[in-house]
Amino acid sequence: MLREFFVHGVVTPIPVLHYHLFSFGHHLVELGLLLDFLSIWFVVMATILSNIVGVFSQHYLHRDSGFYRFFFLIVLFLNGVLVVFMASDFQGLFIGWELVGITSALLISFFTARRETIDNALHAFWAYRVCDIGLLCGAALLATYLPGDTFGLGVHVK
Repeated sequence: MLREFFVHGVVTPIPVLHYHLFSFGHHLVELGLLLDFLSIWFVVMATILSNIVGVFSQHYLHRDSGFYRFFFLIVLFLNGVLVVFMASDFQGLFIGWELVGITSALLISFFTARRETIDNALHAFWAYRVCDIGLLCGAALLATYLPGDTFGLGVHVK
């Protein structure tokens, strides 16, 4: 892959996953993931950063009652980020974005004994909802001007 990039200047995306979620009418909702040269670097960096957070949090939270809940939320957050980085269509991007939004609000409100953490989590939750409107408007505009639903890549994961 690196040799192809340096020789030809472009790398064809590698299909990772294709899963049919559900359909209604004639519209299929599918989750497709693919890796290209840019998304590989984002995936690597997100994984490294999540591991660093996990290592430091393990020492910080080892006596906390929500120890396992915290790491479950970190893993869900990382999975949402990875879906956003590797999504091959708008549905995958939106699914990953929603997972990131919900888990980030839950992580912010991790210490539920303090009222301000819950207030901050609600602010983050509503900020994500406002950003959802922008994401959906942008997806609608791109879907109007780009052929198909794969960000104009012409790559369909099948």
